[in-house]
Amino acid sequence: MTDLSIISGARFFDDNELDDLSQCELEHLGTAKKIISNPTETFFIGSGGMSEKINARIKEIKDEMEHKTLRTPQKMLLDVRGLLIRLPKL
Repeated sequence: MTDLSIISGARFFDDNELDDLSQCELEHLGTAKKIISNPTETFFIGSGGMSEKINARIKEIKDEMEHKTLRTPQKMLLDVRGLLIRLPKL
């Protein structure tokens, strides 16, 4: 979910952080011209995410892959693949 919020420019409300959804404002929701989703992939076209944050997340995933600190290698590979596929469309 954090990756989706980075791509769309949304704020991620986390139960662990004790975020209060009653404080949610329209600007917290993020933007995209078009979103295409299926059970295994989500594509953001014209998203409102900041490219610096997206690039930082891609680097973080690549670093985790190199240091083998992954949740599961298959999941992280899918994350990197998805971000790299979506990045040119942003």
